[in-house]
Amino acid sequence: MPGRVLFYNPFESPGYFNLGEFAGQGQYRRPDEAQTLFESQQEHDRLARALKIYLDIAKRFPETRAARDALYTAAVCHERLENYNPYWRLIYENGLHAGERMVTYADVRARYPNYQLPGGTYGWQPSTRTVNDGPGWAAPPKPPRRLTKGERLRLFLTTVNARLVRLWREDGKRWLTEIGIVLGFAFTIPIARRHHRRLRARIFRQRLQHARQVVTYPWFELFWIDPEKPSRREQVRRMIRERRQEMIALLRDRRTRPILLRSIVSHGTVVALGAGLIWTVV
Repeated sequence: MPGRVLFYNPFESPGYFNLGEFAGQGQYRRPDEAQTLFESQQEHDRLARALKIYLDIAKRFPETRAARDALYTAAVCHERLENYNPYWRLIYENGLHAGERMVTYADVRARYPNYQLPGGTYGWQPSTRTVNDGPGWAAPPKPPRRLTKGERLRLFLTTVNARLVRLWREDGKRWLTEIGIVLGFAFTIPIARRHHRRLRARIFRQRLQHARQVVTYPWFELFWIDPEKPSRREQVRRMIRERRQEMIALLRDRRTRPILLRSIVSHGTVVALGAGLIWTVV
């Protein structure tokens, strides 16, 4: 098609850099030259022209995947233009920007919270959704392999075994010990009480026989002298001596000896179980 430009290269235009130098020096001849230059730069620079297209896609189709990629690409365009050349660097430093709106990566996250940003900005190709000719996003993790019935059964048994071992180590031993002690109490206390009643009956009979052996005569009262009250220590010694003689007499008695021994064993067992219960609870 003669007479029409099929491809426009702004770098081949000598006025492109001249206008940029005029903008940097502020050498404008007319009041509207700054705006004219700004519009010209947006028409000639590929990033500025692409920015207009991507913003239009994000505006017209906001709920599509293309809109999310387009809005992200618009943020990439702004990032490039901020340091594209002296002219655009000055524009962004003065708080201005190309296109109808300024877009940052934070704006993309705010607009699409579930959108995963591509793996890089440099090398990002929105048409193919790639970064440096590679995948734009990391591959999703592979789903875990489905276990067989045998593996699930082994896993269940292993879990139950681990929980039982932990329960046994933490509380099982103590609970079992306490239950055993309580059962021991329930079995031993009645036996100890029965032996204690039999032993008390034997002691009562022995004391009664000893009292009958003491002989008193009426005329002994004529020679009585008021006895001297013994001290507390003497009373304790006398009580210990009497109990020892009583114990010796019980041991010598052939019929009382088994009852005494069984009573000592049963009461000792009760005392030991009580001490063990206190030790376990504390």
